[in-house]
Amino acid sequence: MKRWIIMMTTALLFQTTAIPQASFAFLPSEPAQLQSPYRSPIGFEEVPLQIRAGKLLVQAVMNADTGLFIVDTGAPSLIVNRTPQPAGEGKAYSISNSFAAEPVVVDRLQLPGYQGRQLDAYAVDLSHLEKAVGKPILGMIGHSILRDFCIFIDFAESRFFLRRQTQWPAAAGHQLLLSIEQDLPIVEGVIGGERVRFIVDLGTRDNILDTRLETSAAFLPTGTARLQGLDQAKELVTTGEIDQLQLGPLTLPAAPFLLANLQQLQTVTGLQIDGILGYSFFRNYRLVIDYPNSTLHLLP
Repeated sequence: MKRWIIMMTTALLFQTTAIPQASFAFLPSEPAQLQSPYRSPIGFEEVPLQIRAGKLLVQAVMNADTGLFIVDTGAPSLIVNRTPQPAGEGKAYSISNSFAAEPVVVDRLQLPGYQGRQLDAYAVDLSHLEKAVGKPILGMIGHSILRDFCIFIDFAESRFFLRRQTQWPAAAGHQLLLSIEQDLPIVEGVIGGERVRFIVDLGTRDNILDTRLETSAAFLPTGTARLQGLDQAKELVTTGEIDQLQLGPLTLPAAPFLLANLQQLQTVTGLQIDGILGYSFFRNYRLVIDYPNSTLHLLP
């Protein structure tokens, strides 16, 4: 019997005591006129977007149902919100625990700029995410769907765009090299003189740093919070800031992070993973993830 194993890093933060959260943005009924030429890129298909509780929600049609999907760059594949069968073969991993996942096939998935049929997916119970965002969720759109696209997200205006086979201008904003390993998008940085690797995970609201870096002089603890992964287990974690985090051409004076043990993530994937960059990091930029050309762009 084949046993399917997937790795998903999506996490929620509860009862934070030290890291302020940005106010949530919602899709306006009449989007404001945008002045920058990069805010409405030519040739891109716009996908209606809502941002709730740090989750990016896009509308799509799956089989005969129309509803909301979470855009999750940290998920390897399409996820269907359904309780897995108890005798199912699937097993998935969050940051620290495993949970049930059942391999399924989606007959059809359609959203602006994309249509797929007979898609491999996994059934996972996402009821806790529905509670967090206050909306019914049909599933999550992960790497298996996103990998063929250049995606552009304007967080301030709640706008999301897709385009196949394009290349974002290298001179536009700050460019980072992006590597795809085990279906996870990874960027490199430097903390306290040590080279580190981060998963780019828009499904996770907050930034996470591996506990092995807790003793780094660059990490300054500020409090505690409770973190919940897709396994729905909650754990108490330390919050803090990284002084002088370097990402490509960027140097950030005080970047907020949570500490969590990422050993399971490293063991399952076989990768060096030192942290996760989530929604709270990217919300201050307009973000381009150019999967075909392996680059990430942060625009002011």
